[in-house]
Amino acid sequence: MNALAIAVLLAAGTAEPAPPPPAVGEAVDSVADRSLRMTVPVNIGERGPFDFVVDTGAERTVLSEELANTLGLGRTGSAEVHSISGAQRFATVTVPSLSVTSTQVRNVQAPLLKRGNLGAEGLLGIDSLQSKAILIDFAQQKIVVTPARDAPALKAGDDDTIVIRARSRLGRLILADAAIGQRRIAVVIDTGAEHSVGNFAMRNIAVKRGKAALLIPTTLHDVAGGSVPAEIAVVNDMRLGSVTLTGMPIAFADLPVFRQLGLDKRPAMLLGMNTLRAFDQVAVDFATKTVRFVVPGDSSREDAARLASASP
Repeated sequence: MNALAIAVLLAAGTAEPAPPPPAVGEAVDSVADRSLRMTVPVNIGERGPFDFVVDTGAERTVLSEELANTLGLGRTGSAEVHSISGAQRFATVTVPSLSVTSTQVRNVQAPLLKRGNLGAEGLLGIDSLQSKAILIDFAQQKIVVTPARDAPALKAGDDDTIVIRARSRLGRLILADAAIGQRRIAVVIDTGAEHSVGNFAMRNIAVKRGKAALLIPTTLHDVAGGSVPAEIAVVNDMRLGSVTLTGMPIAFADLPVFRQLGLDKRPAMLLGMNTLRAFDQVAVDFATKTVRFVVPGDSSREDAARLASASP
């Protein structure tokens, strides 16, 4: 498959109508929360479902303080939580069992954050997702979460599908085949991030090579209640596998997570939901360390580019 240009539009401040709460099962309809992330219904013990954000960039599963109080979960200790603004310690509770599919995760030590900062009742982090495969179907507004052993192998089946292998670092999946222009970059799949965020090394490369325009000061807010200054730019000529993305809005900031992952000295970015939504489907398989992207449209590259440009 030759390079396919996809124009991605920024959707900050918009929200999609939320469908009625779905039943818990292997395939669950997603709900777009205030930042266009994806939430799924999660049962805790026999109670629920509760809306949790599927967050492949979070190292820990998190509950809201309000949900923990409702469930009568007593504090059991504290844990360090890494967010975009840095590391902080928060009180933890022990969740005896948590399920989003027919399989359960038991004895989760979950930090407690404010519901207003989370934008949901909790986050499903990589500690709960390591044995799972996730299919996010934006066209059908559906998430399928399965045990990795039951998921179909991710293979590039036609010109509209690309599969990129990844490596794992601290549980996060980092794409092995991505670049801006001819310069390789590290791309971390982060379904819990509202927008894609690049580090300063990527910013410098993009500006130097004329790939970034419209640097606008802004502020990024995180689930821990912190904030960091950033700049938003429109970036062109970024490649994921054999797909080239143009007109992609990226925020640039000096985030502690890049240092935590050892990615602060080389061009790197968190691939957030505003970019992932340009595709019809994104599938993440933690067991095989592969990510599949399905490009919109089934007739021509021009149609695929047009449909992606029209995406919210």
